[in-house]
Amino acid sequence: MYSKKILRILKMKKIDVGDRVEIISENRKIRGILMPKPETSDPNCLIIKLDDGYNIGIRINSIDNIIKMEK
Repeated sequence: MYSKKILRILKMKKIDVGDRVEIISENRKIRGILMPKPETSDPNCLIIKLDDGYNIGIRINSIDNIIKMEK
């Protein structure tokens, strides 16, 4: 489960696991699908599945903004 801080942000922005999102982090845009957090991963990292199929983790402290994209 994601940390309380992440869950609060996602709830405020009406973003759920499986939604397509755009993350602005350190002057770059990352687009993909918000994935559930694996049991062994850092609870303060969002897991995003990129369009090329790779998953990446982005620490919540490095995120400037997260936006839910239209389907």
